Amino acid sequence: MSLSVVLFCIAGLGALAMGLKYSVSPVPMRYHAEMLGAAADPPSDGLRNVLTGLYRAFGGALSGLALAIICLALWPIAAGNLPAATGAFLAGSFAAMATAFAALKLERRTAVRTPWRIAAGLEVVLVAALIAFLL
Repeated sequence: MSLSVVLFCIAGLGALAMGLKYSVSPVPMRYHAEMLGAAADPPSDGLRNVLTGLYRAFGGALSGLALAIICLALWPIAAGNLPAATGAFLAGSFAAMATAFAALKLERRTAVRTPWRIAAGLEVVLVAALIAFLL
């Protein structure tokens, strides 16, 4: 198995782990509760319902993307298909960078630690996977 396939699979598994976390985690997550001041004033049922819907939608979308990247890596990318490698890279990068930048901006505004580092790390793995494919 080539290095690029392994790296794409690692990126996919990382995204899947994040997706599953948002799909099943309690609402609000600790860092969101910290931002909301939930220790002093728990979020209303309406806000909790909205957050639950957003978490589950984000988790499902990220999990689906992750599975697509893994499937592309194991079949067309492993067979040397450049459009598949480019598509997996672009789709994963859009998700990783949008997540990283949004979470970083939130962290800077609130001083509460967010998971932007995980998303940025996934982007690094995706870049390495594409480079390995092209070499």
